Amino acid sequence: MALARAVSGPRVRDVAGDLPLRRLLALLALGHSLVSLDTGPAHVAAALGCPVVVLAGTADPRRNRPLGPENRIQVVTAWGDGEWPESGTHWFAEHSVEAIPTGAVLDAWRRLEN
Repeated sequence: MALARAVSGPRVRDVAGDLPLRRLLALLALGHSLVSLDTGPAHVAAALGCPVVVLAGTADPRRNRPLGPENRIQVVTAWGDGEWPESGTHWFAEHSVEAIPTGAVLDAWRRLEN
C-alpha cells in the first residue's frame, strides 16, 4: 500500500482485482513497466520484454526469479545488496516481503531501462 500511495496518479493503476489473462498479456506487452511480487505475471512480463521490478518474498531469488537482462529486471529484497543467507531454507525462514523498504522499490524502478 505504501508503494501505491508513493506513485499514485492518473498513469498508475492497480488492476489486480479485475484482470483476465488475455488483458494481462496485452498490458504487459504494451506496458511501460511492472512492479510485482515474484509471481507468474512478473515472469510473463520479463518474457514479453516489459521492464519489471520483482519483490522477492519467501522464494529465494537466486533460484526463482524472472530471466532477462539486469537493466530490464530488478529484484528487490529486504536485505538489499547485503549478505544473503547461504541456503534457500534460511531464506524462506528469515525473509519477509513486508520488510522491503518502499524507497528500495522506487530506486529499482528508476534503474529500469524502458
